[in-house]
Amino acid sequence: MVMSLLYKSYIYVSVECDMNYDKYDYGGRKYVPCVFKLTRPIAQKVALVLRDYINRLLGEGNGVIDVMVVNDGELDMRIYTEVMRRGFTVGELVDRLMGLVEGYVYCA
Repeated sequence: MVMSLLYKSYIYVSVECDMNYDKYDYGGRKYVPCVFKLTRPIAQKVALVLRDYINRLLGEGNGVIDVMVVNDGELDMRIYTEVMRRGFTVGELVDRLMGLVEGYVYCA
């Protein structure tokens, strides 16, 4: 079994993504699943900020990232492989999103 895991951790947020996107398919689209874990229970607010940022970065209704709230301290994210056609790697996008979340949690 081959596992390619991306793990990053800052002070207020950590993220874990299984980069083996061939294993994950939703509606015929391949994706990378990521779990964002927050140190503060503000996942609902963070999800709204993330969705707004993603729409500004990739265009309204882009449909290449799904953000779902699991509980107050955790977000699930599907990053569809189509994002790579827009000039981003999954790792680059995760870095940008983590920076945004880290700053938001710090200021909230």
